[in-house]
Amino acid sequence: MDRQNKSNTERRGFEAFDFVMPLPLPDDVVDIFQLANGRPEMAVSLLEELVRGKLSQELSTDFKTVKWAFEQSVELQNRTRLYGGHWLWLGFPFIQVAKADRAFIAPLWLWPLQLKAPTDTREGWLLETAPDTPPQLNPRLDAIFREQLGWEDAAPWWQSAGGELNSLSELSSLVSVLVDKMQIDSYSQSVSISPWSAGAFLPAGQDGRKLIWSGLMGIFPPSFPEAAAAQDLPPEKKGEKTIEHSFGLLERDPWQETAFQLTRTNRGTLVHGAAKSGKSTLLKDMLVNALSRGERCLVLSDRMEVLKGVQEGLAEIGLQELVVLFHQVRDESGLVLQLIRNSAKQKKKSTFAANTFRQQLGKLDKLKIQLDRAYRAANKKILGPYTWTQVSGLYLAAARLESKALLGSQLNAQDFDLGFERYQLLRDKLDYSQALFNEIRTLNHPLTVLNAGIFVHQEKEEARSFIFARMGEITEAATTLQHRFILEQNDYGDRLVESYEQFYRQLNEQTRSLYEKVNTYRKTFGRDPLESTKTTLKLYARFSDKFRRTLAAKEDLARSYQELEKTLKDRPYFHHDFLPLTERHLLGKLSSNLESLQNQLRAWREQLGQSVQDELLRLSSKTVHAELPGYQRIEELETDLDLLVEGLNDSGLFQLPLENKNLTLPKRQRFLEEILEKMDLLRFNMRDFDRFYEWQRYWFGLPAEARRIITALVKVKPDDWPAAFSSWYLHHQLLHTADPNLPEKESELEDFVTGLHQLRRQLPDQIRDHWADRRAGILHQLKKERRPLYDYLTAKKDQGRRLSLHTFKEALSSFFPVILSSPLSDYPFLDPERGYDLILVDEAHTLSTDLLRVWEQKCRRMVLFQNPAYGNLELAEWARRQAWPQIELGGDYSERLPNIQLEEVEGRYNSRQSINDEEARKLLSLLNTVEENPQRTLPKLSIVCFTRPQRNLILQYLDRIKRQRLAGFEKVQQLERNGLGVYVPDELYGLTTDLLIVSCTYGRTGAADQLTTDIQNLDHIITPGLVPLLRSRAREGQIILHSIPEEDLYRLSRDRSDRNTVQLARWLLRLRAEPVDAPPQRGEEDPVHPLAAEIAWHVADQVRTDRLAFAVPFQRANLPLTVTPLREEGRLALLLNGYLAETPFASYEWEWNQRRALEAEGYRIYPVWSVSWWKRPEQAAAEFAQMVNTSGEEEE
Repeated sequence: MDRQNKSNTERRGFEAFDFVMPLPLPDDVVDIFQLANGRPEMAVSLLEELVRGKLSQELSTDFKTVKWAFEQSVELQNRTRLYGGHWLWLGFPFIQVAKADRAFIAPLWLWPLQLKAPTDTREGWLLETAPDTPPQLNPRLDAIFREQLGWEDAAPWWQSAGGELNSLSELSSLVSVLVDKMQIDSYSQSVSISPWSAGAFLPAGQDGRKLIWSGLMGIFPPSFPEAAAAQDLPPEKKGEKTIEHSFGLLERDPWQETAFQLTRTNRGTLVHGAAKSGKSTLLKDMLVNALSRGERCLVLSDRMEVLKGVQEGLAEIGLQELVVLFHQVRDESGLVLQLIRNSAKQKKKSTFAANTFRQQLGKLDKLKIQLDRAYRAANKKILGPYTWTQVSGLYLAAARLESKALLGSQLNAQDFDLGFERYQLLRDKLDYSQALFNEIRTLNHPLTVLNAGIFVHQEKEEARSFIFARMGEITEAATTLQHRFILEQNDYGDRLVESYEQFYRQLNEQTRSLYEKVNTYRKTFGRDPLESTKTTLKLYARFSDKFRRTLAAKEDLARSYQELEKTLKDRPYFHHDFLPLTERHLLGKLSSNLESLQNQLRAWREQLGQSVQDELLRLSSKTVHAELPGYQRIEELETDLDLLVEGLNDSGLFQLPLENKNLTLPKRQRFLEEILEKMDLLRFNMRDFDRFYEWQRYWFGLPAEARRIITALVKVKPDDWPAAFSSWYLHHQLLHTADPNLPEKESELEDFVTGLHQLRRQLPDQIRDHWADRRAGILHQLKKERRPLYDYLTAKKDQGRRLSLHTFKEALSSFFPVILSSPLSDYPFLDPERGYDLILVDEAHTLSTDLLRVWEQKCRRMVLFQNPAYGNLELAEWARRQAWPQIELGGDYSERLPNIQLEEVEGRYNSRQSINDEEARKLLSLLNTVEENPQRTLPKLSIVCFTRPQRNLILQYLDRIKRQRLAGFEKVQQLERNGLGVYVPDELYGLTTDLLIVSCTYGRTGAADQLTTDIQNLDHIITPGLVPLLRSRAREGQIILHSIPEEDLYRLSRDRSDRNTVQLARWLLRLRAEPVDAPPQRGEEDPVHPLAAEIAWHVADQVRTDRLAFAVPFQRANLPLTVTPLREEGRLALLLNGYLAETPFASYEWEWNQRRALEAEGYRIYPVWSVSWWKRPEQAAAEFAQMVNTSGEEEE
């Protein structure tokens, strides 16, 4: 119960404690100081007597003490009855541990107490040390000290601190060692006693450890099991297990079968099941199967009623000799030891045909394997929650809209390994994608060059402004640079022409001058002298002036020709073959060469324009004529263009960077003009920006697979993108996961069920035979190795020896392979070194994960059963973290409850005392109306009150009736003998009764005559399953007493939450309208099976749709599709792959019984095979339509 949400009245009524408690605690607790009337010396004396086990103190007769004693007595009686064990303790002293994030307090020791009611000779309640219940050290502190406080000793803290506890002096020594070693703050090193006070605690937010010398009395758990060491359990002994199989004695529905199969292969399993969903039946059948396979089992529940139900269920099938139930009562170990001795003396009652059983089991198991292969092939999940059969229906739905071949021609399915969530995401996105794409109709829109970041990170108007701004900047810079390119190339051409003309004039002048010199010298000196060698001329020049002048002329010609050659070689605009040195003195050849040069020069000049153009086409910083003025500007243009491109790429305008690989200036200019054209094209297409922005923003948010799929869809142009994608992908999923065992004919269900029934008739004998052999084997081993123990167990008479049950703890689970116990039990004999093969925990939602974690370490497999309506989220999260499978039982075995009696009492609610006296008196009067059943016995009656004070009030009235022998006391005594109990809602878990009387307690109160706000306490005692809990407790009927006015019920019922108060109001209103309780109606219609829907569509042109019905409820399942007959023949029921259920595992016996029930209701069964509909839908549809219409008239 949530302490923070309880009313003050409730807190005064009852407070349960734990071994470790968060702070703050309530202020009005009862401590030992109060028992001593505030006298310290008397408190110490009482404590000394308590430690010595001799406490016997008559309590004061003042109202507060008497009230407290009575409430504790009621609480103890109910807890002992419901949970077993001892619950009243005194904790002393307490240790407080405070940290910044949490603070808790815990008792170091607990001493057992008992209360005895006043008698004729004693006015007050008597508080005594509980006999036969030893005091206990806080069983959880050792783990806490190690995990949180740094205790590192190998031994537990109390052993390391020093010895046992038999007196206050030993208590002082032990506490002193503990205080020193753990650095605990304590105002006294010796035993002291002080009143319980919040002022004794460490202040909030202060870190530290403090010893509180106060003693607190109240309800504490009876014990806490010792955690097992963190190690693997030893392997199973050879020969202990029998044949492995999965059969039991009880029929399982498909959900129970699935849960059962999961528990076989997993370390742990969490089974969720609402009331009446079959949890108890499944638990019992798991036990039967485990016993048959030789497994030792432990069943845990903190509700004795649950454990007794398991014991009775196994006794009904003759296995009571294999079960022992621990109630945690006085001298229980002695009683169990006597049971072991009785069991050891038992002999085999009959011989069991083990070989025949094994043969039948092998045959049945082989047949089950064949059935399982076919069933699992059709019902394995291949796409999220969808089975192969369901996916085949989804495929058919998509394939009739778009062919799988469309995308098959574009994509490879092996490249798409999509999970269910990914598939759903892509399919959903394709629907929206198609609508958006239809606005632009192309994936190659001119605006696709824009940077993705513009659409991803900027809003539409921001993006628009950004684009126009960048385009303006780039266009302006590019245009300026373009003009510079144009002007510079033009100026360069002009300078180049001028340079060429200058060269022409120079070379032409040199050629002409040399040619004239040749003619002049020839006329002056003659041809022969000029063509003579230099040596000859030099010889003659010594004697003749003419030859000296001839030699000078010859040298002048050679020099001029050489200069001419140098001029052309320095600027080789064209090629000319100059004369070799050996021929240059020949005037004829020289003249001819000069004429040729002049002709070449003229020809070159005629082609000067083309030459300039070619130069401009090749113009770059590497080809520029360095002799021309301003040639550096060419390189500057190239640099500026590179900077422009770099700036454009850095602007974030384009998705892909521009790269200039052009070398010549004209090509660079063309590249620049392309940029300008791109800007113009962008500017023109910005008219589509609104639509394109929406598409592009969506496009860049799509996963890569979606973009690939859309690209393919755009190419093949289907009308329905999601359908085209689904038909393609689902077909490949079906193809990839198709199993050769997919069924296409009826299975051998009848043979299996017949064999199962034959096996079940032998199963109890097989179980008894196996465990008799195990028991004999253990006795034989004891006889060889421990003869005194063997003699003790097999002695015919009790020899007076008393051995500890702990001596036989390893044999206990073999003598009694089903042990039933509370999870709070700390019996050492429940902790065998070999552990348990299977631990089953019922009503696990009532237990903490700390407790379950302790038991988990002691078994090889654990199965937890919980009701999800009671909302233990911590348990589900714990199972999830350990990767345990979780399965919810879908069966509903609830029945209508006859004789619902709604009594509107109109009583007043006393908010100070939390009682409704009118309801209490009305309830007592109703006890006289309880009638005997046909067996002439009174029914088991349970009363539930919504507040503890109301419960206590009714118990006081019942006690007064019995003590004073008032009218009806015999009826009350009879009802008590049959199990009469008075409870509050949080005590109802696991309880079943014949008749339930509910006192809703709350009503109008105060001078304002308004409904009490205390009713909101119901929203915290059970969250949120109060009404389901009440509805599921009674087998025969209920009587509901309430004092809530009708207008308040309507007001509460209009709330849309599922709080308990809201559900209660709706329930009471429903009972007012129809005083017969029934299971709540389904809130939503069950979904139509995908394959059933497609079957109906494929035959719609041949079978009238008004004859078809989907998801037709039948008992605890739904028929996927039924067809109404045309004439008097039975209605047709379609079974997909021959089965009604689609759970991961099949219950073939349940399926067979459902078929028989369908036939009894007049149905004709028609199995359809999903693999046939996948491969040949037209043929399957024709066969189905023909069969439907065969027995009736042909439809138009």
